[in-house]
Amino acid sequence: MSPRTRVRLVVAVIALAAAAVAVTGGLLLDGEDAAAGEPPPLELGTLPSDDPQARALVAAAGAYEQGRLAEARRRFETILASDPSSLEAAVGAAVSAWPDGTVERLRELVEEHPDSALVRLHLGLALHSEGDPEEAEAEWREAEKRDPDTPSALRAE
Repeated sequence: MSPRTRVRLVVAVIALAAAAVAVTGGLLLDGEDAAAGEPPPLELGTLPSDDPQARALVAAAGAYEQGRLAEARRRFETILASDPSSLEAAVGAAVSAWPDGTVERLRELVEEHPDSALVRLHLGLALHSEGDPEEAEAEWREAEKRDPDTPSALRAE
């Protein structure tokens, strides 16, 4: 592959990623989508690996992304049963219960982990899905402020 072709390929990939970010941001900030009460996105940032818990988190998140919320919730709760300290599993369980108690459970997690960008990001996403963009933005700002340079804080930004 020639250097010119590589540059074109890199530029195309960057442009595609930028377009995806713009579309996602537009959907998150669109008040009509929020009023519909769609389940919020789940952004755990867990990468596939050989670690059994990471694999379980990825599988649970995959079920959520495919709209299988009950299955996702069961999977997250199974992870929590074996590791009650897993913040990713706690957030996943709360979000996959949508809308039943999601915001309340995420608020409890914020009380328990006030400096967690992961929890604040998801509370903001849930609040936005409930139609409260102002409070959602406040949580996203807190995520950036309290836990900067984490994937969740960067996503909140």
